Amino acid sequence: MVNPRVTIITPAYNASDLIVPTLQSAREQTMGDYEHLVIDDGSTDNTAGVVAQAAKDDPRLRLIALEQNRGAPAGPRNIGIREARGDWIALLDADDLWHPSKLEDQL
Repeated sequence: MVNPRVTIITPAYNASDLIVPTLQSAREQTMGDYEHLVIDDGSTDNTAGVVAQAAKDDPRLRLIALEQNRGAPAGPRNIGIREARGDWIALLDADDLWHPSKLEDQL
């Protein structure tokens, strides 16, 4: 996917127990023209592994693993914004869920 309509940015830190439903809520969007960047902020749990496994089943999902924790979600969000290829940015925290038509309604 070269130029998706939306880039979803999810900063994550030690979210391995929470992130699977978050990823699923993005996958269930009625508007599927998106890429999903998860920026793992130096987690000490298996967050990166969980996201990497999910990315095997969804080419729109991309993991960006940071070696050092930034201490706040703003740093990983800004990295995601720099890496974004979409025309629009949507922020989805690692412990949040979206209604299936969230992107479609918002656009």
